[in-house]
Amino acid sequence: RTVILWNVQGKRMLRTPLEGHQRGVTSVAFSSDGKWLASGGQDKAIKLWDPATGALMRDLPAVHRDWVTSVAFNPGNKTMLASASLDRSLRLWDVASGKELNGPAMEAGNGIWTVAFSPDGKTLVSGGLDSAVRLWDVAKRAPIGQPLLGHRDNVYSVAFSPDGGAVASGSGDGSLMLSDTDVAQWPKRACAIS
Repeated sequence: RTVILWNVQGKRMLRTPLEGHQRGVTSVAFSSDGKWLASGGQDKAIKLWDPATGALMRDLPAVHRDWVTSVAFNPGNKTMLASASLDRSLRLWDVASGKELNGPAMEAGNGIWTVAFSPDGKTLVSGGLDSAVRLWDVAKRAPIGQPLLGHRDNVYSVAFSPDGGAVASGSGDGSLMLSDTDVAQWPKRACAIS
């Protein structure tokens, strides 16, 4: 139920744990400028902290209907936060105002476990309980191409390469997949896997 900030070089806590979640914390993320720390948890809550002081800055509205499993800041927009949930939705937030950005929530086949922004902030990648990896157009809030299938269990972790040209995904089946972000190549890769 706590978030702990660590001094990496000194291997010590910077301050007492940040408390406020009612159940386990499942994800934390810093904004690219280091001014915001977001946390999401099993209590369906998203909290925004000031990492410099440890103060709780705000609670985002409770719109997710299940665990918030992943939070990620947009590297191209320091105040845009994405949240993923087992309720199957991805949502976008403006942390400066504390409000959900206008537009529909993005929904995937089953619960979403993980989400990450591309380096330019224009694309999201998600993975979830349906074993699929999906790319999303942030501006349109729409899927890009068909889901990438190939994992045989839940997808628990996704990340973009530094140049945005590839996505890595890790699954409960013990596999790690590296996929081109050119969705036109995905069907060929899926056929090669099966």
